[in-house]
Amino acid sequence: MCQHLQTCDLRIKLQRLEEPGCMSYSECLFVTCMGTLTVTLGTLVIVYGFSDAMALCIGITMMALGSFLTLLSCTLALCTASQNVQRAVRQRLEEAERDGQPRDWTEPSVTASTFL
Repeated sequence: MCQHLQTCDLRIKLQRLEEPGCMSYSECLFVTCMGTLTVTLGTLVIVYGFSDAMALCIGITMMALGSFLTLLSCTLALCTASQNVQRAVRQRLEEAERDGQPRDWTEPSVTASTFL
């Protein structure tokens, strides 16, 4: 019996190690701010150096790079939120298995605690 519990605990720990790691919310916020700042600087370069072809090229490149960073950070934030929802549901299922009694799955705490 004791061996079975140790095997289950080891399996759960290994499953958690296999989860893909996403960025934290603060890292996503930082990348979003950097992307927005890069787009703003690119816009300023275009506005103030519009007559110069090199300034126009640099400004458009900066705007494209900033847009990419912003899109990337939003995608990673959604990945992190999805991962947190999966983790919360998995923990609730593990608790229900341990207790051996059915839970009330209509409680809003599964999703509410994930986004708070």
